[in-house]
Amino acid sequence: MFQQLKVLKLSWCVSLSECPDFSGVPRLERLYLDNCFDLVNLHETIGKLQQLDYLNLVNCFSLEKLPNSICRLSSLQKFILTGCHSLNELPQSIGDLRNSLVELYLDKTMIKALPDGVGLLKKVELDVADFDTYQSFPRV
Repeated sequence: MFQQLKVLKLSWCVSLSECPDFSGVPRLERLYLDNCFDLVNLHETIGKLQQLDYLNLVNCFSLEKLPNSICRLSSLQKFILTGCHSLNELPQSIGDLRNSLVELYLDKTMIKALPDGVGLLKKVELDVADFDTYQSFPRV
């Protein structure tokens, strides 16, 4: 039914705690999950969205972890995690996005160390505005 859907806006679904299975929207290009305060998990199938180029998770306060499959988003250019206060790490394989990712926003998260894979992101503009919370940066 939604096979051709390109944009999905679930912004301000404040009671949403888990994302749906994304298998039914294979052509999705933009996903807005901003201000979903109770969102704890992203469904593992998010990694199947090979055309997704924009992912907005601003102020998903309860998001604790990203699925490893997120590193298979081969078209992802802009990834916004600003205000994800419970998020304390990125997947180790984040460097797999080196051919696509251009903007990565990590300000106002609990991430204290960036995985070495971040050093592989040659095209990325990294926003770590809360610099004082970081304890370890990867070699570049």
